[in-house]
Amino acid sequence: MSLKFLIYFLFSISSSSIYAKNESTAPKHIDLIGSIGFSFLNNFSDSLKKIQSTNGSQVRVGSEFNFSGLYTFPEIGGFITPILGAGLHGVHSSKKINENNFNGRYVIGWISLEANAGLKFNIASEIKLYTLANFGFAGATCIENIANKYSSNAKVKDHYYYGVTAITLMPLTDTVGMGGTLSINKQQMKISYMNDSYNPASFKQFTAGLVLIYSL
Repeated sequence: MSLKFLIYFLFSISSSSIYAKNESTAPKHIDLIGSIGFSFLNNFSDSLKKIQSTNGSQVRVGSEFNFSGLYTFPEIGGFITPILGAGLHGVHSSKKINENNFNGRYVIGWISLEANAGLKFNIASEIKLYTLANFGFAGATCIENIANKYSSNAKVKDHYYYGVTAITLMPLTDTVGMGGTLSINKQQMKISYMNDSYNPASFKQFTAGLVLIYSL
């Protein structure tokens, strides 16, 4: 009886080891991505000068966070992988203004849903490159002047954007990796201020940040 038990025990360990090895080497099809970084809004004041006073420079610096998922299709040619995905993005930019008769803060921010499509290049075991096309829609956008305890808001509708993103990833384990991201997006929206009619506005957004990826 003890011999049968020993044989069964050894067989169980061997089977578990083979299964664990196959699981670790199996291809991962879903990448969960979290990132945080700096966002630069270029030509923002020019875009709004006929709608609302921005009281400041052309470049605004803020922060952006992102949580998204990418689905990986089978490889093409051994190192190129098509990918599709979607995610949630948030941007916040706040600048203190102290000039002329204005002493306050100018705020712009939004939360958006973004769709992605592109390619992942498995350059080497130590590095992977993601190239994505972006299309997003922001359903919650805030543009606000805050001065001397008085707040004036602009109404925003039809806020969407499109652009490209590049992510460089260095795997730390079979499932976890870290890297950096750079994206360029063209923001477009319609804005109404002080009950005026809606006017089109657009500006470019540049984002650079750190990325953490978990693969399933």
